[in-house]
Amino acid sequence: MRKIILLFTLGCALGLALARSDKALANQNQIIYEYGQESSRTLAGKRNEWKSSLTIAGEEILKGVSSSGTLSVLHPDVSDGGDRKKREELWGDLSATYGTNRYAVTLGGKSNLSKSDYPSQELRNSYMWSFHEKTTIVNLGQSYRIRKRPPTLFSTKETPPRRMYRPERVASYTLYGDIEQVLGRQWKGLFSSAYTFKTKEQTAVASVGGRVAYAAMETVFAKLGYRYGFEDSRVLVLNDRGRFGNHSFESEVTWEPTYDLLLSFSYDLIIENEEDARTGSYTRVAFDQYGAGLHYTWNEKLSTLLRASYVETNRKESGVSVLLGAEWNL
Repeated sequence: MRKIILLFTLGCALGLALARSDKALANQNQIIYEYGQESSRTLAGKRNEWKSSLTIAGEEILKGVSSSGTLSVLHPDVSDGGDRKKREELWGDLSATYGTNRYAVTLGGKSNLSKSDYPSQELRNSYMWSFHEKTTIVNLGQSYRIRKRPPTLFSTKETPPRRMYRPERVASYTLYGDIEQVLGRQWKGLFSSAYTFKTKEQTAVASVGGRVAYAAMETVFAKLGYRYGFEDSRVLVLNDRGRFGNHSFESEVTWEPTYDLLLSFSYDLIIENEEDARTGSYTRVAFDQYGAGLHYTWNEKLSTLLRASYVETNRKESGVSVLLGAEWNL
């Protein structure tokens, strides 16, 4: 724990020291409101929630330092291993960014602001460097999260099985990074990776991925991506689940029929698997997700958006997500 806190503090200090070398960029104030329903299906459980959020971004609190704050009200209906909860939660997210012409550092945090059965707090910081007139952009970041939950029992996979309590407090530490590169007049590429370690449960998850974007013409753009996630087999698992892995393929086409209107259409294929060597069990689930979006700019100050998606699994489970939003530039 002390090593993690020390590493996080040193990372924040290094980023702030490097960011003092340039003239800061100007910021534009924005107010963003979003409301919608999100539905997800994974091997770890199901989640349906209504969400409304208000974000104020770009406010300059000090010379060269801009801030962003979000208040969110969630109405989640969560199913996790047979445990279902319906509740209302208030969340707060606050971040500050010191930006320059070629560098930026961001510090932020997120936490429950109301009573919850699953309270969570998160600290994060990230750094951005750009090179060669921003044709190359490097992002590095880290986050530290603490999540609590009510005490629940599970049976171990031993013979004979034992009854044990799941950890009520789990901390996770994540390191991530990506490199974005302009590959020509019409092509752009991105490579990213991440590694997360959870204490108590002793699970470690790594992921690598890439994405390419292509401008077919001035009004049509396409994206293709792939990501692979896996658990570190060298780390002993201390819970009742197996080791998870996933492959995800994503595709999106964006069309700008007029100067004020953007339309997007997407298809994602996600394959998750869970393997438990203790019992010899293997489970695989595939998800097809179809999405569509609309963004319309009414004038230089106001724009609106609509996004919708439908997901269906090979187990005949399905879910719908819808999001409405408005953005004001002050």
